[in-house]
Amino acid sequence: MKEEIKDKWVSALDSGEFKQTRGVLSDGDYHCALGVLCELAYREGVVEKSTDLSVVSFNGEMAMPPQSVKIWAGIGRLGANVVSGMNDDGADFHTIALYIKENL
Repeated sequence: MKEEIKDKWVSALDSGEFKQTRGVLSDGDYHCALGVLCELAYREGVVEKSTDLSVVSFNGEMAMPPQSVKIWAGIGRLGANVVSGMNDDGADFHTIALYIKENL
């Protein structure tokens, strides 16, 4: 994973700015860990964001980051799957941030 993006992602997860959800990237007020990454990509103009019936999509994706975000961040499918699993299995953002910092 690209170090600069990793540092931004870890900081964002630990910042308290984002509230956590599970099962979707974002529902508007809440984000999963990968949704936070997508939000960072959106803020940098990498991806489009839209809302449909209170579910946010990034380039049309609602459950996993679109390919453009993965390429921008330098995260592979395996890394994204592990983070998704951790998030949806109940790990909090701080625990996920530690995993990302040490393993991706």
